[in-house]
Amino acid sequence: SPTGSGKTLAYLLPLAQLIDASSDALQAVVIVPGRELAIQTADVLAGLKAGIRGYACHGGRPTMDEHRELRKLRPQIIIATPGRLNDHIDKGNIETGPVRFVVIDEFDKCLQMGFAEEMNRAVLSLPRSARRIFLSATDVSTDELVNTALSPVGFQVVDFRKESEDEDRIKVNIVHSADKDKLPALGALLRCFNGDSTIVFLNYRDSVARTAAYLTDEGFTVSAYHGGLDQRQREEAIYRFANGSANVLVSTNLGSRGLDIPDVKNIGFGDMKLIQDTDYFCYGIDAVILADYAHSICPDAGRIVDLGTGNGIIPVILSHKNKSAEITGIELQKEPAETARRSCELNGIKDRVFIRNGDIADPETYYGITADVVTCNPPYFARGGGIPNGTGSRYTARHETTAVFEDFVKAAASILQGKGHFFIVHRPSRLVDIFYYCRKYRLEPKNIRYVAPRAGEIPNIVLVHCAAGGGKELRTGRTLYVYNEDGSYTDEIERIYERK
Repeated sequence: SPTGSGKTLAYLLPLAQLIDASSDALQAVVIVPGRELAIQTADVLAGLKAGIRGYACHGGRPTMDEHRELRKLRPQIIIATPGRLNDHIDKGNIETGPVRFVVIDEFDKCLQMGFAEEMNRAVLSLPRSARRIFLSATDVSTDELVNTALSPVGFQVVDFRKESEDEDRIKVNIVHSADKDKLPALGALLRCFNGDSTIVFLNYRDSVARTAAYLTDEGFTVSAYHGGLDQRQREEAIYRFANGSANVLVSTNLGSRGLDIPDVKNIGFGDMKLIQDTDYFCYGIDAVILADYAHSICPDAGRIVDLGTGNGIIPVILSHKNKSAEITGIELQKEPAETARRSCELNGIKDRVFIRNGDIADPETYYGITADVVTCNPPYFARGGGIPNGTGSRYTARHETTAVFEDFVKAAASILQGKGHFFIVHRPSRLVDIFYYCRKYRLEPKNIRYVAPRAGEIPNIVLVHCAAGGGKELRTGRTLYVYNEDGSYTDEIERIYERK
């Protein structure tokens, strides 16, 4: 099946159904050619929410650390690169007896990268009775494999390739170089693309280094990617290309299969960037105006906590506005929390912005955390209320599921410890709840500001500022309008986004 056509889900979905979730035994091994594909496959498995435990084993970190995680997690599926899988098998870190399924993903690529011997060793170490599934994007010459554990003899072949599909997806152009050294021709070709994002594939690491150096000297903004980089360097290379910091990615063939370019958005604010996973809830203008509102009232806060931080948009913006603050974001869902951590690494702020994964409904989540300012962009719809909007993780971001609004207020009061400020963005229809619960936990509403789409339209957002232990006086600020009549942003929104 062609690359990008969904082979990973094609085997993970039935595999998840065939695994005995009640057993702690390892039941399936998936072999992949590179660590990025191992991590991505484990993420896809986790995203299925099938109750199956998976774990990715790969280079770039100590085998001993993985062994500790394996003993603690006891995964039913292991996704591993060939060398690391053999390491664990040789050291007895994996009990292979119960394995019933062996999957080799990107089988052709594994062979091209010289993993035939390692894969053969691994498969021979696994039960002969295990069902074998090989996935490939191209035909594989398997004559030399007939007498090995990788022999496909007797396999049922399912071919989803269609010539017309390849013709629609790929257009091939041949560029002839007048010189033996093709780099000048490559440079001339890239200039024809007028700065569009381009990937240059090469066979060897040395070729990547030489080509990247040449293109850099020629004035191109280049990101180099190959197997000799450690995991952090690899991720940084991909992020720079994905977010547009580099418009040319020079890569070995390692990057030609299963490489997921994340959705990295340049959000402005001093060129800050945010990684977004479109499978989860993406930030909106309410988060941006809440960050601005909190900073306008408390510009010198020393410690800030953001409740329900999602992908980390509010901590990222506030880290730009207040460069001396220590900021903690708390997020219920594991995947957005991890995405927020990666955004902090990408922006070089992980030494002062910390992401904690936990449920606001559980006081253990914020135990020991104190702050001067707490911000909160909670789910807008009360439990059982509102029209269901989205499913799964997106539903969780919009609707109260585990934690209700009172839990967020209770957490804020605990974190502020009787002094400091609490900032909320919410729907005007929830104002009664906001005032009631904030007063219940001694967070006195001091200021509110309505936000309306346009002048003359009914506000659909409200900003609320509460002071811990404050006096009973509430002030209403002037309404913030988002759009002009022609659909463009108003001057104040442009200022908030730091475009003016």
